[in-house]
Amino acid sequence: MRPLPWPLLASVFFLFLNKANAQVRDLSFYPPQFFVGDVVELRIDIELENPMNVEFSPVLPGSDWLEIRDVSIETVEDRVSILIVFSSYAPGTQILPPINLGPLILDDVEIPTSSTLSKAHGGIRLLRGQKVMPGTRLELASVLALLTITPFLAYGLFRILRLLWGKCRDLFQNQRPLRRVQKLSKKLRANISSMRAPQWYHELSNGLRDYLSSRLGQDCTSATTAEIALMKVVRGGPRKKFLEVLKEGDLVKFAGRQTNAESLGRSLDMLNAAILEWERI
Repeated sequence: MRPLPWPLLASVFFLFLNKANAQVRDLSFYPPQFFVGDVVELRIDIELENPMNVEFSPVLPGSDWLEIRDVSIETVEDRVSILIVFSSYAPGTQILPPINLGPLILDDVEIPTSSTLSKAHGGIRLLRGQKVMPGTRLELASVLALLTITPFLAYGLFRILRLLWGKCRDLFQNQRPLRRVQKLSKKLRANISSMRAPQWYHELSNGLRDYLSSRLGQDCTSATTAEIALMKVVRGGPRKKFLEVLKEGDLVKFAGRQTNAESLGRSLDMLNAAILEWERI
């Protein structure tokens, strides 16, 4: 055990000397150096000049910085050994609360408590943020990065979907004239034998003019066959077949040309072939 420093030993010595006929011969701590919260034994050896009944009160003194766990007394002839088991919760040198031992009062005993923080830094540290679990910083950075790029990803996805929607809409719009004329072709083929030829050609001519107006971007519904023939966009390729079908229809509707189901079928086949060829261009 570490012996008590002389100034401390002297203070306790004079304490007992003034209170009764007793002298402190030794004072030691075990362990010699202890820290906040450690369980420590304090042994005080007292030499009595006169016999006396030394005993401690069942009620131990209390303190907010010290917890006295146990006090025991051993008397051998003119010597008394006092053993105090305690835990200190305040760093630095503190004064042990007075302990009544009957004819003696144990007072002014210094408790030098060491602190592991005293060597870590020389002053008060600033407040730190709450510690996080290992890996939390990486997860937090990943979440923040995802939140940062999400608007850009959403905007890019929106642009792609908008572009696809535009292409689908344009394709649908472009296919509408073709679907209408194909639907009309099926209807006229089914009614070749039941419809009068002028009426049959009237519906065929109107359907073809609607198709040309949609595909060419020009008004062909109110134009005559001769006016359509003068349009530059109608010259050459399958467009000549369109003009032949329109001319054939004019002859039947206005000139009274006689025709039959076989002639109507050839006009319809010529129209369908010209449309398919034009759609491939």
